[in-house]
Amino acid sequence: MAKQEDTDNYSELRKQAEAKITTELSQIVFFSPEDAKRIIHELRVHQIELELQNEELRATQIELETSRHKYMDLYEFSPVGLLTMDNNERIEEANLTFVTMVGVDREKLIKRHLSDFIDSKAQDTYHFFYQALLSTQQPQHCEITLLLATQMPLAVRLDGIVLVQTGQQTTYRIAASDISERRRSELAIARLYAVEKEGRSRAERAVQRLNYLHNIVEALFLAISDEQVSEIYLQQSLPMLGTNRGGIMMLSNDGSTLETLRFYGLSENYQRLPLDSATPLTEAVRTGIPVWITSLEDYARRYPEASPPAADDGQAFVNLPLKVNERTIGGLSYGFAQPQAFAEEDKAFIQALAQQCSQAFERVRLEKQAQDLVVLEERQRLARDLHDAVNQALFAATLLAESLPQTWAQSPERGTEQIKQVVTLNQAAMAEMRTLLLELRPEMIFKIPLSTLLNQLSLSVSGRLMIIAQLEIEGQETTLPADVHFTFYRIAQESLNNIARHSQATQFTIHLQYQSDQLTLNIRDNGHGFDSTHISVGMDTMRERAESIRAVLEISSSPGIGTEVKLGWKPLRAASK
Repeated sequence: MAKQEDTDNYSELRKQAEAKITTELSQIVFFSPEDAKRIIHELRVHQIELELQNEELRATQIELETSRHKYMDLYEFSPVGLLTMDNNERIEEANLTFVTMVGVDREKLIKRHLSDFIDSKAQDTYHFFYQALLSTQQPQHCEITLLLATQMPLAVRLDGIVLVQTGQQTTYRIAASDISERRRSELAIARLYAVEKEGRSRAERAVQRLNYLHNIVEALFLAISDEQVSEIYLQQSLPMLGTNRGGIMMLSNDGSTLETLRFYGLSENYQRLPLDSATPLTEAVRTGIPVWITSLEDYARRYPEASPPAADDGQAFVNLPLKVNERTIGGLSYGFAQPQAFAEEDKAFIQALAQQCSQAFERVRLEKQAQDLVVLEERQRLARDLHDAVNQALFAATLLAESLPQTWAQSPERGTEQIKQVVTLNQAAMAEMRTLLLELRPEMIFKIPLSTLLNQLSLSVSGRLMIIAQLEIEGQETTLPADVHFTFYRIAQESLNNIARHSQATQFTIHLQYQSDQLTLNIRDNGHGFDSTHISVGMDTMRERAESIRAVLEISSSPGIGTEVKLGWKPLRAASK
Protein backbone atom coordinates (compact mmCIF):
# COMPACT_ATOMS: atom_id res chain seq x y z
CA MET A 1 0.00 0.00 0.00
CA ALA A 2 2.85 2.37 0.81
CA LYS A 3 4.54 1.46 -2.52
CA GLN A 4 1.41 2.33 -4.52
CA GLU A 5 1.23 5.74 -2.82
CA ASP A 6 4.90 6.43 -3.79
CA THR A 7 4.20 5.57 -7.49
CA ASP A 8 1.18 7.87 -7.66
CA ASN A 9 3.16 10.75 -6.14
CA TYR A 10 6.00 10.22 -8.65
CA SER A 11 3.64 10.34 -11.67
CA GLU A 12 2.04 13.53 -10.41
CA LEU A 13 5.43 15.20 -9.95
CA ARG A 14 6.54 14.16 -13.46
CA LYS A 15 3.46 15.72 -15.03
CA GLN A 16 4.10 18.95 -13.18
CA ALA A 17 7.76 18.97 -14.29
CA GLU A 18 6.90 18.35 -17.97
CA ALA A 19 4.35 21.15 -17.96
CA LYS A 20 6.82 23.53 -16.43
CA ILE A 21 9.64 22.68 -18.83
CA THR A 22 7.34 23.09 -21.85
CA THR A 23 6.56 26.62 -20.69
CA GLU A 24 10.25 27.41 -20.23
CA LEU A 25 11.31 26.02 -23.67
CA SER A 26 8.92 28.39 -25.36
CA GLN A 27 10.88 31.27 -23.96
CA ILE A 28 14.40 29.94 -24.67
CA VAL A 29 16.53 31.68 -27.25
CA PHE A 30 18.81 29.65 -29.42
CA PHE A 31 22.30 28.85 -28.06
CA SER A 32 25.51 28.04 -29.79
CA PRO A 33 26.57 24.39 -29.87
CA GLU A 34 29.10 25.02 -27.11
CA ASP A 35 26.47 26.61 -24.87
CA ALA A 36 24.13 23.80 -25.62
CA LYS A 37 26.71 21.23 -24.64
CA ARG A 38 27.49 23.04 -21.43
CA ILE A 39 23.81 23.36 -20.53
CA ILE A 40 23.21 19.68 -21.34
CA HIS A 41 26.15 18.73 -19.09
CA GLU A 42 24.86 20.76 -16.18
CA LEU A 43 21.39 19.39 -16.64
CA ARG A 44 22.78 15.88 -16.57
CA VAL A 45 24.71 16.62 -13.37
CA HIS A 46 21.59 18.05 -11.76
CA GLN A 47 19.65 15.01 -12.91
CA ILE A 48 22.12 12.66 -11.30
CA GLU A 49 22.13 14.72 -8.06
CA LEU A 50 18.35 14.64 -7.99
CA GLU A 51 18.35 10.89 -8.53
CA LEU A 52 20.84 10.41 -5.66
CA GLN A 53 18.81 12.68 -3.40
CA ASN A 54 15.69 10.80 -4.39
CA GLU A 55 17.34 7.50 -3.44
CA GLU A 56 18.31 8.94 -0.06
CA LEU A 57 14.77 10.21 0.49
CA ARG A 58 13.39 6.81 -0.42
CA ALA A 59 15.77 5.10 2.09
CA THR A 60 14.84 7.62 4.77
CA GLN A 61 11.17 7.08 4.05
CA ILE A 62 11.60 3.33 4.40
CA GLU A 63 13.40 3.79 7.75
CA LEU A 64 10.64 6.11 8.93
CA GLU A 65 8.03 3.59 7.92
CA THR A 66 9.91 0.84 9.73
CA SER A 67 10.24 2.99 12.87
CA ARG A 68 6.58 3.92 12.66
CA HIS A 69 5.60 0.27 12.47
CA LYS A 70 7.88 -0.54 15.40
CA TYR A 71 6.37 2.32 17.39
CA MET A 72 2.89 1.12 16.54
CA ASP A 73 3.82 -2.39 17.64
CA LEU A 74 5.26 -1.06 20.88
CA TYR A 75 2.22 1.15 21.40
CA GLU A 76 -0.36 -1.46 20.51
CA PHE A 77 1.22 -4.38 22.33
CA SER A 78 2.68 -2.50 25.30
CA PRO A 79 2.42 -4.50 28.57
CA VAL A 80 0.42 -1.58 29.99
CA GLY A 81 -2.70 0.05 28.63
CA LEU A 82 -1.98 3.41 26.95
CA LEU A 83 -4.46 6.20 26.41
CA THR A 84 -4.24 9.58 24.76
CA MET A 85 -6.68 12.02 26.36
CA ASP A 86 -7.67 15.64 25.93
CA ASN A 87 -8.39 18.45 28.40
CA ASN A 88 -11.93 17.18 28.94
CA GLU A 89 -10.84 13.73 30.08
CA ARG A 90 -12.04 12.17 26.82
CA ILE A 91 -10.18 9.32 25.16
CA GLU A 92 -8.60 10.18 21.79
CA GLU A 93 -6.56 7.03 21.33
CA ALA A 94 -6.31 3.67 23.10
CA ASN A 95 -3.86 0.88 22.47
CA LEU A 96 -4.79 -2.76 22.01
CA THR A 97 -3.70 -3.64 25.57
CA PHE A 98 -6.19 -1.22 27.08
CA VAL A 99 -8.91 -2.32 24.66
CA THR A 100 -8.31 -5.91 25.71
CA MET A 101 -8.13 -4.88 29.37
CA VAL A 102 -11.59 -3.31 29.44
CA GLY A 103 -13.15 -5.69 26.91
CA VAL A 104 -14.70 -2.88 24.81
CA ASP A 105 -14.24 -2.24 21.07
CA ARG A 106 -11.83 0.54 20.23
CA GLU A 107 -14.44 2.51 18.34
CA LYS A 108 -16.65 2.53 21.44
CA LEU A 109 -13.82 3.92 23.56
CA ILE A 110 -12.95 6.92 21.43
CA LYS A 111 -14.47 10.19 22.67
CA ARG A 112 -15.71 8.47 25.81
CA HIS A 113 -14.77 9.69 29.28
CA LEU A 114 -12.46 7.32 31.13
CA SER A 115 -14.58 7.83 34.27
CA ASP A 116 -17.35 5.88 32.49
CA PHE A 117 -15.31 2.72 33.07
CA ILE A 118 -14.25 3.41 36.68
CA ASP A 119 -15.94 1.99 39.78
CA SER A 120 -18.08 4.50 41.67
CA LYS A 121 -16.01 4.10 44.83
CA ALA A 122 -12.89 5.21 42.93
CA GLN A 123 -14.44 8.16 41.05
CA ASP A 124 -13.22 10.79 43.51
CA THR A 125 -9.69 9.37 43.45
CA TYR A 126 -9.64 9.49 39.66
CA HIS A 127 -10.98 13.06 39.40
CA PHE A 128 -8.46 14.33 41.97
CA PHE A 129 -5.73 12.61 39.91
CA TYR A 130 -6.80 14.19 36.59
CA GLN A 131 -7.36 17.66 38.06
CA ALA A 132 -3.89 17.55 39.57
CA LEU A 133 -2.49 16.53 36.17
CA LEU A 134 -4.30 19.46 34.48
CA SER A 135 -3.38 22.04 37.07
CA THR A 136 0.26 21.12 37.70
CA GLN A 137 1.20 19.70 34.26
CA GLN A 138 3.41 17.36 36.25
CA PRO A 139 3.37 13.54 36.31
CA GLN A 140 0.62 12.13 38.57
CA HIS A 141 -0.51 8.67 39.60
CA CYS A 142 -3.36 6.99 41.42
CA GLU A 143 -4.91 3.56 41.94
CA ILE A 144 -8.50 2.85 40.87
CA THR A 145 -10.78 -0.06 39.95
CA LEU A 146 -11.95 -0.53 36.36
CA LEU A 147 -15.36 -2.01 35.62
CA LEU A 148 -14.84 -4.60 32.90
CA ALA A 149 -17.46 -5.70 30.43
CA THR A 150 -17.16 -9.46 30.89
CA GLN A 151 -14.92 -9.95 33.93
CA MET A 152 -14.58 -9.06 37.55
CA PRO A 153 -13.49 -5.48 38.35
CA LEU A 154 -9.78 -4.91 37.74
CA ALA A 155 -7.42 -2.97 40.01
CA VAL A 156 -5.09 -0.69 37.99
CA ARG A 157 -2.57 2.06 38.57
CA LEU A 158 -2.88 5.18 36.41
CA ASP A 159 0.24 7.20 35.56
CA GLY A 160 -0.34 10.47 33.67
CA ILE A 161 2.05 12.84 31.84
CA VAL A 162 1.73 15.77 29.44
CA LEU A 163 2.19 14.41 25.89
CA VAL A 164 1.73 17.44 23.59
CA GLN A 165 0.90 21.03 24.41
CA THR A 166 -0.09 23.37 21.52
CA GLY A 167 -1.71 26.66 22.41
CA GLN A 168 -4.93 26.06 24.30
CA GLN A 169 -4.99 22.33 23.50
CA THR A 170 -3.03 19.82 25.61
CA THR A 171 -2.84 16.09 25.07
CA TYR A 172 -2.13 13.72 27.92
CA ARG A 173 -0.77 10.18 27.96
CA ILE A 174 -2.29 7.87 30.56
CA ALA A 175 -0.69 4.49 31.31
CA ALA A 176 -2.90 1.88 33.01
CA SER A 177 -0.97 -0.91 34.76
CA ASP A 178 -2.72 -4.05 35.99
CA ILE A 179 -2.03 -4.28 39.77
CA SER A 180 -4.64 -6.95 40.53
CA GLU A 181 -1.93 -9.53 41.25
CA ARG A 182 -0.23 -7.12 43.61
CA ARG A 183 -3.57 -6.38 45.26
CA ARG A 184 -4.19 -10.11 45.70
CA SER A 185 -0.74 -10.50 47.20
CA GLU A 186 -1.40 -7.58 49.53
CA LEU A 187 -4.75 -9.08 50.53
CA ALA A 188 -3.11 -12.46 51.09
CA ILE A 189 -0.40 -10.83 53.21
CA ALA A 190 -3.06 -8.87 55.10
CA ARG A 191 -5.00 -12.07 55.72
CA LEU A 192 -1.85 -13.85 56.88
CA TYR A 193 -1.04 -10.92 59.12
CA ALA A 194 -4.58 -10.97 60.51
CA VAL A 195 -4.31 -14.73 61.14
CA GLU A 196 -0.91 -14.27 62.76
CA LYS A 197 -2.21 -11.37 64.84
CA GLU A 198 -5.23 -13.40 65.91
CA GLY A 199 -2.99 -16.37 66.73
CA ARG A 200 -0.68 -14.15 68.76
CA SER A 201 -3.68 -12.60 70.49
CA ARG A 202 -5.05 -16.05 71.32
CA ALA A 203 -1.67 -17.18 72.61
CA GLU A 204 -1.45 -14.08 74.80
CA ARG A 205 -4.98 -14.70 76.09
CA ALA A 206 -4.09 -18.33 76.76
CA VAL A 207 -0.99 -17.32 78.74
CA GLN A 208 -2.99 -14.69 80.63
CA ARG A 209 -5.69 -17.21 81.45
CA LEU A 210 -3.12 -19.77 82.58
CA ASN A 211 -1.77 -17.12 84.93
CA TYR A 212 -5.32 -16.48 86.14
CA LEU A 213 -5.78 -20.19 86.81
CA HIS A 214 -2.44 -20.35 88.61
CA ASN A 215 -3.38 -17.37 90.79
CA ILE A 216 -6.82 -18.72 91.64
CA VAL A 217 -5.38 -22.15 92.51
CA GLU A 218 -2.85 -20.50 94.84
CA ALA A 219 -5.58 -18.39 96.45
CA LEU A 220 -7.96 -21.34 96.87
CA PHE A 221 -5.19 -23.40 98.47
CA LEU A 222 -5.38 -21.09 101.50
CA ALA A 223 -9.11 -21.72 102.04
CA ILE A 224 -9.97 -23.97 104.98
CA SER A 225 -13.78 -23.94 104.76
CA ASP A 226 -16.52 -23.99 102.13
CA GLU A 227 -17.37 -20.37 102.93
CA GLN A 228 -13.77 -19.28 102.32
CA VAL A 229 -13.61 -21.29 99.08
CA SER A 230 -16.74 -19.60 97.72
CA GLU A 231 -15.65 -16.11 98.77
CA ILE A 232 -12.09 -16.44 97.40
CA TYR A 233 -13.28 -18.07 94.18
CA LEU A 234 -15.88 -15.43 93.36
CA GLN A 235 -13.63 -12.53 94.29
CA GLN A 236 -10.92 -13.93 92.00
CA SER A 237 -13.01 -15.21 89.08
CA LEU A 238 -15.51 -12.36 88.61
CA PRO A 239 -12.89 -9.76 87.51
CA MET A 240 -11.29 -12.38 85.25
CA LEU A 241 -14.59 -12.76 83.37
CA GLY A 242 -15.38 -9.04 83.27
CA THR A 243 -18.48 -9.18 85.46
CA ASN A 244 -19.53 -8.50 89.04
CA ARG A 245 -22.43 -10.95 89.18
CA GLY A 246 -21.96 -14.51 90.35
CA GLY A 247 -23.02 -17.04 92.93
CA ILE A 248 -22.37 -20.55 94.24
CA MET A 249 -25.14 -22.86 95.42
CA MET A 250 -24.61 -26.25 97.06
CA LEU A 251 -26.86 -29.27 97.07
CA SER A 252 -28.68 -29.85 100.35
CA ASN A 253 -27.98 -33.02 102.32
CA ASP A 254 -31.08 -34.70 100.91
CA GLY A 255 -30.28 -33.50 97.37
CA SER A 256 -33.67 -31.85 96.87
CA THR A 257 -32.68 -28.18 96.82
CA LEU A 258 -29.88 -25.82 95.96
CA GLU A 259 -28.90 -23.48 98.79
CA THR A 260 -26.85 -20.33 98.32
CA LEU A 261 -23.40 -20.44 99.80
CA ARG A 262 -22.21 -17.05 98.52
CA PHE A 263 -23.36 -14.65 95.79
CA TYR A 264 -22.49 -11.21 94.47
CA GLY A 265 -24.82 -8.94 92.49
CA LEU A 266 -27.57 -11.55 91.95
CA SER A 267 -31.15 -11.27 93.12
CA GLU A 268 -32.83 -12.93 96.09
CA ASN A 269 -34.36 -15.50 93.70
CA TYR A 270 -31.07 -17.34 93.99
CA GLN A 271 -31.22 -17.82 97.77
CA ARG A 272 -32.91 -21.23 97.55
CA LEU A 273 -34.00 -23.28 94.52
CA PRO A 274 -35.86 -26.61 94.42
CA LEU A 275 -33.84 -28.94 92.24
CA ASP A 276 -36.89 -29.81 90.14
CA SER A 277 -37.61 -26.14 89.28
CA ALA A 278 -37.27 -24.98 85.67
CA THR A 279 -34.20 -22.72 85.81
CA PRO A 280 -30.87 -22.79 83.93
CA LEU A 281 -28.91 -23.49 87.13
CA THR A 282 -31.08 -26.39 88.32
CA GLU A 283 -30.96 -27.84 84.80
CA ALA A 284 -27.17 -27.65 84.81
CA VAL A 285 -27.02 -29.38 88.21
CA ARG A 286 -29.56 -32.06 87.26
CA THR A 287 -27.98 -32.91 83.91
CA GLY A 288 -24.34 -32.21 84.77
CA ILE A 289 -24.05 -30.13 81.55
CA PRO A 290 -23.31 -26.36 81.45
CA VAL A 291 -26.13 -24.08 80.30
CA TRP A 292 -25.13 -20.99 78.27
CA ILE A 293 -27.74 -18.22 77.96
CA THR A 294 -26.62 -15.65 75.39
CA SER A 295 -29.40 -13.06 75.87
CA LEU A 296 -32.72 -12.37 77.56
CA GLU A 297 -34.49 -13.46 74.36
CA ASP A 298 -32.61 -16.74 74.51
CA TYR A 299 -33.64 -17.12 78.17
CA ALA A 300 -37.32 -16.49 77.38
CA ARG A 301 -37.25 -18.91 74.45
CA ARG A 302 -35.65 -21.75 76.41
CA TYR A 303 -37.47 -21.20 79.73
CA PRO A 304 -40.89 -19.81 78.88
CA GLU A 305 -42.43 -20.95 82.18
CA ALA A 306 -39.65 -19.57 84.40
CA SER A 307 -39.71 -16.12 85.93
CA PRO A 308 -37.57 -13.71 83.91
CA PRO A 309 -34.29 -12.65 85.52
CA ALA A 310 -34.27 -9.49 87.60
CA ALA A 311 -33.15 -6.37 85.76
CA ASP A 312 -29.92 -6.19 87.77
CA ASP A 313 -29.00 -9.84 87.18
CA GLY A 314 -27.80 -9.15 83.63
CA GLN A 315 -28.68 -10.09 80.05
CA ALA A 316 -26.53 -13.21 79.59
CA PHE A 317 -25.87 -16.09 81.98
CA VAL A 318 -23.55 -19.03 82.53
CA ASN A 319 -24.68 -21.91 84.71
CA LEU A 320 -22.33 -24.80 85.45
CA PRO A 321 -22.48 -27.88 87.65
CA LEU A 322 -19.82 -28.26 90.32
CA LYS A 323 -18.66 -31.85 89.93
CA VAL A 324 -16.08 -34.00 91.72
CA ASN A 325 -15.37 -37.40 90.21
CA GLU A 326 -18.70 -37.38 88.34
CA ARG A 327 -20.46 -36.48 91.60
CA THR A 328 -22.37 -33.18 91.47
CA ILE A 329 -22.03 -31.15 94.66
CA GLY A 330 -23.61 -27.85 93.61
CA GLY A 331 -23.86 -25.21 90.92
CA LEU A 332 -22.10 -22.05 89.79
CA SER A 333 -23.81 -19.10 88.08
CA TYR A 334 -22.49 -15.94 86.39
CA GLY A 335 -24.48 -12.98 85.06
CA PHE A 336 -23.23 -10.57 82.38
CA ALA A 337 -24.49 -7.02 81.81
CA GLN A 338 -24.59 -7.39 78.00
CA PRO A 339 -25.49 -10.26 75.63
CA GLN A 340 -22.58 -12.65 75.07
CA ALA A 341 -21.55 -14.94 72.21
CA PHE A 342 -19.47 -17.31 74.40
CA ALA A 343 -16.71 -18.53 72.05
CA GLU A 344 -15.46 -22.07 72.56
CA GLU A 345 -12.24 -20.88 74.18
CA ASP A 346 -14.29 -18.73 76.60
CA LYS A 347 -16.43 -21.73 77.51
CA ALA A 348 -13.34 -23.86 78.09
CA PHE A 349 -11.82 -21.21 80.37
CA ILE A 350 -15.00 -20.78 82.44
CA GLN A 351 -15.32 -24.55 82.81
CA ALA A 352 -11.67 -24.77 83.89
CA LEU A 353 -12.36 -22.15 86.56
CA ALA A 354 -15.40 -24.10 87.75
CA GLN A 355 -13.30 -27.27 87.95
CA GLN A 356 -10.79 -25.51 90.21
CA CYS A 357 -13.67 -24.40 92.42
CA SER A 358 -14.96 -27.99 92.64
CA GLN A 359 -11.49 -29.31 93.46
CA ALA A 360 -11.11 -26.71 96.22
CA PHE A 361 -14.40 -27.80 97.81
CA GLU A 362 -13.27 -31.43 97.63
CA ARG A 363 -9.86 -30.60 99.13
CA VAL A 364 -11.53 -28.83 102.06
CA ARG A 365 -13.81 -31.83 102.56
CA LEU A 366 -10.90 -34.28 102.51
CA GLU A 367 -8.81 -32.11 104.83
CA LYS A 368 -11.68 -31.90 107.29
CA GLN A 369 -12.13 -35.64 107.01
CA ALA A 370 -8.40 -36.14 107.59
CA GLN A 371 -8.46 -33.77 110.56
CA ASP A 372 -11.39 -35.65 112.04
CA LEU A 373 -9.49 -38.89 111.52
CA VAL A 374 -6.37 -37.44 113.13
CA VAL A 375 -8.41 -36.21 116.09
CA LEU A 376 -9.99 -39.66 116.42
CA GLU A 377 -6.62 -41.38 116.21
CA GLU A 378 -5.14 -38.97 118.73
CA ARG A 379 -8.02 -39.58 121.09
CA GLN A 380 -7.56 -43.31 120.71
CA ARG A 381 -3.81 -42.98 121.36
CA LEU A 382 -4.40 -40.87 124.45
CA ALA A 383 -6.95 -43.39 125.65
CA ARG A 384 -4.40 -46.18 125.20
CA ASP A 385 -1.73 -44.17 127.01
CA LEU A 386 -4.12 -43.40 129.82
CA HIS A 387 -4.98 -47.08 130.07
CA ASP A 388 -1.42 -48.37 129.69
CA ALA A 389 0.34 -45.86 131.91
CA VAL A 390 -1.83 -43.70 134.13
CA ASN A 391 -4.55 -46.27 134.74
CA GLN A 392 -2.07 -49.04 135.56
CA ALA A 393 -0.06 -46.81 137.86
CA LEU A 394 -3.19 -45.67 139.70
CA PHE A 395 -4.44 -49.25 139.87
CA ALA A 396 -1.14 -50.44 141.36
CA ALA A 397 -1.09 -47.51 143.79
CA THR A 398 -4.65 -48.36 144.82
CA LEU A 399 -3.74 -52.01 145.48
CA LEU A 400 -0.73 -50.98 147.54
CA ALA A 401 -2.79 -48.43 149.49
CA GLU A 402 -5.50 -50.99 150.21
CA SER A 403 -2.99 -53.52 151.54
CA LEU A 404 -1.01 -50.89 153.45
CA PRO A 405 -2.83 -51.22 156.87
CA GLN A 406 -2.24 -54.97 156.97
CA THR A 407 1.38 -54.63 155.87
CA TRP A 408 1.97 -51.86 158.43
CA ALA A 409 0.49 -53.98 161.18
CA GLN A 410 2.81 -56.83 160.32
CA SER A 411 5.93 -54.72 159.67
CA PRO A 412 6.22 -50.93 159.93
CA GLU A 413 9.44 -51.09 157.88
CA ARG A 414 7.70 -52.85 155.01
CA GLY A 415 4.76 -50.45 155.42
CA THR A 416 7.11 -47.47 155.08
CA GLU A 417 8.58 -48.99 151.91
CA GLN A 418 5.10 -49.60 150.56
CA ILE A 419 4.15 -45.97 151.21
CA LYS A 420 7.19 -44.88 149.19
CA GLN A 421 6.01 -47.13 146.34
CA VAL A 422 2.53 -45.57 146.47
CA VAL A 423 4.07 -42.09 146.34
CA THR A 424 6.29 -43.11 143.43
CA LEU A 425 3.34 -44.53 141.50
CA ASN A 426 1.30 -41.40 142.12
CA GLN A 427 4.19 -39.20 140.99
CA ALA A 428 4.54 -41.34 137.87
CA ALA A 429 0.83 -41.03 137.16
CA MET A 430 0.96 -37.27 137.61
CA ALA A 431 4.02 -37.01 135.34
CA GLU A 432 2.29 -39.17 132.73
CA MET A 433 -0.80 -36.97 132.96
CA ARG A 434 1.31 -33.83 132.44
CA THR A 435 2.95 -35.46 129.41
CA LEU A 436 -0.44 -36.35 127.94
CA LEU A 437 -1.68 -32.81 128.58
CA LEU A 438 1.30 -31.53 126.61
CA GLU A 439 0.22 -33.71 123.70
CA LEU A 440 -3.19 -32.05 123.85
CA ARG A 441 -1.61 -28.60 123.99
CA PRO A 442 1.75 -28.92 122.18
CA GLU A 443 2.33 -25.16 122.27
CA MET A 444 3.01 -25.54 126.02
CA ILE A 445 6.15 -27.56 125.21
CA PHE A 446 7.87 -24.33 124.13
CA LYS A 447 6.97 -22.56 127.38
CA ILE A 448 8.32 -25.18 129.79
CA PRO A 449 12.10 -25.38 130.43
CA LEU A 450 13.79 -28.37 128.84
CA SER A 451 15.05 -29.64 132.21
CA THR A 452 11.48 -29.69 133.56
CA LEU A 453 10.24 -31.60 130.53
CA LEU A 454 13.02 -34.18 130.91
CA ASN A 455 12.16 -34.55 134.61
CA GLN A 456 8.51 -35.26 133.79
CA LEU A 457 9.53 -37.87 131.20
CA SER A 458 11.95 -39.45 133.67
CA LEU A 459 9.37 -39.65 136.49
CA SER A 460 6.75 -41.03 134.12
CA VAL A 461 8.90 -43.92 132.83
CA SER A 462 10.69 -44.76 136.10
CA GLY A 463 7.45 -44.70 138.10
CA ARG A 464 5.59 -46.79 135.53
CA LEU A 465 8.35 -49.44 135.35
CA MET A 466 9.45 -49.14 138.99
CA ILE A 467 13.10 -48.76 137.88
CA ILE A 468 15.87 -46.41 138.92
CA ALA A 469 16.17 -43.13 137.00
CA GLN A 470 18.81 -40.44 137.32
CA LEU A 471 18.55 -36.95 135.79
CA GLU A 472 21.66 -34.77 135.64
CA ILE A 473 21.59 -31.14 134.49
CA GLU A 474 25.03 -29.59 134.02
CA GLY A 475 25.71 -25.94 133.25
CA GLN A 476 23.49 -22.85 133.22
CA GLU A 477 20.19 -23.54 131.47
CA THR A 478 19.55 -21.04 128.66
CA THR A 479 16.68 -20.28 126.32
CA LEU A 480 16.98 -22.33 123.16
CA PRO A 481 15.60 -21.72 119.67
CA ALA A 482 12.08 -23.14 119.46
CA ASP A 483 12.96 -25.85 116.92
CA VAL A 484 15.99 -26.97 118.97
CA HIS A 485 13.95 -27.03 122.20
CA PHE A 486 11.21 -29.09 120.54
CA THR A 487 13.63 -31.52 118.83
CA PHE A 488 15.57 -32.31 122.04
CA TYR A 489 12.27 -32.98 123.83
CA ARG A 490 10.93 -35.29 121.12
CA ILE A 491 14.16 -37.28 120.78
CA ALA A 492 14.35 -37.69 124.57
CA GLN A 493 10.69 -38.78 124.63
CA GLU A 494 11.27 -41.36 121.84
CA SER A 495 14.40 -42.69 123.59
CA LEU A 496 12.59 -43.16 126.93
CA ASN A 497 9.62 -44.79 125.18
CA ASN A 498 12.05 -47.27 123.61
CA ILE A 499 13.50 -48.01 127.07
CA ALA A 500 9.98 -48.61 128.43
CA ARG A 501 8.89 -50.84 125.56
CA HIS A 502 11.96 -52.82 124.54
CA SER A 503 14.98 -52.57 126.81
CA GLN A 504 13.90 -54.41 130.00
CA ALA A 505 16.36 -52.10 131.77
CA THR A 506 16.52 -51.73 135.56
CA GLN A 507 17.91 -48.22 135.42
CA PHE A 508 18.65 -45.35 133.07
CA THR A 509 20.44 -42.00 133.17
CA ILE A 510 19.62 -38.70 131.48
CA HIS A 511 22.47 -36.21 131.27
CA LEU A 512 21.88 -32.72 129.82
CA GLN A 513 24.92 -30.47 129.52
CA TYR A 514 24.78 -26.77 128.69
CA GLN A 515 28.00 -25.23 127.34
CA SER A 516 28.64 -21.85 125.78
CA ASP A 517 29.14 -23.38 122.33
CA GLN A 518 27.26 -26.68 122.56
CA LEU A 519 24.24 -28.48 124.03
CA THR A 520 24.53 -32.22 124.64
CA LEU A 521 21.92 -34.78 125.65
CA ASN A 522 23.00 -38.27 126.69
CA ILE A 523 20.53 -41.05 127.58
CA ARG A 524 21.94 -44.40 128.67
CA ASP A 525 20.27 -47.59 129.99
CA ASN A 526 21.44 -51.02 131.18
CA GLY A 527 18.90 -53.01 129.13
CA HIS A 528 19.55 -55.96 126.87
CA GLY A 529 20.49 -53.73 123.89
CA PHE A 530 20.03 -54.44 120.20
CA ASP A 531 21.87 -54.65 116.90
CA SER A 532 22.43 -50.99 116.03
CA THR A 533 23.01 -51.81 112.36
CA HIS A 534 19.29 -52.52 112.08
CA ILE A 535 17.53 -49.20 111.44
CA SER A 536 13.95 -48.92 112.67
CA VAL A 537 11.29 -46.36 111.78
CA GLY A 538 11.68 -44.72 115.18
CA MET A 539 15.44 -44.35 114.70
CA ASP A 540 14.87 -42.86 111.24
CA THR A 541 12.47 -40.32 112.72
CA MET A 542 14.99 -39.37 115.40
CA ARG A 543 17.73 -38.86 112.78
CA GLU A 544 15.44 -36.72 110.61
CA ARG A 545 14.60 -34.54 113.60
CA ALA A 546 18.29 -34.12 114.41
CA GLU A 547 19.16 -33.22 110.82
CA SER A 548 16.41 -30.61 110.75
CA ILE A 549 18.30 -28.53 113.35
CA ARG A 550 21.79 -29.53 112.09
CA ALA A 551 22.46 -31.59 115.19
CA VAL A 552 24.53 -34.80 115.44
CA LEU A 553 22.75 -37.95 116.66
CA GLU A 554 24.71 -41.04 117.70
CA ILE A 555 22.99 -44.29 118.73
CA SER A 556 25.27 -47.06 120.05
CA SER A 557 24.08 -50.46 121.28
CA SER A 558 25.00 -54.11 121.32
CA PRO A 559 23.11 -57.12 122.66
CA GLY A 560 23.64 -57.46 126.40
CA ILE A 561 25.32 -54.10 127.11
CA GLY A 562 22.43 -51.61 126.89
CA THR A 563 21.91 -48.57 124.68
CA GLU A 564 23.27 -45.03 124.57
CA VAL A 565 21.71 -42.15 122.66
CA LYS A 566 23.81 -39.01 122.28
CA LEU A 567 22.53 -35.78 120.72
CA GLY A 568 24.81 -32.77 120.19
CA TRP A 569 23.90 -29.35 118.83
CA LYS A 570 26.02 -26.27 118.24
CA PRO A 571 24.71 -22.78 117.50
CA LEU A 572 25.45 -21.57 113.96
CA ARG A 573 28.13 -19.17 115.18
CA ALA A 574 29.92 -21.90 117.08
CA ALA A 575 29.49 -24.37 114.21
CA SER A 576 31.04 -21.90 111.73
CA LYS A 577 34.06 -21.43 113.99
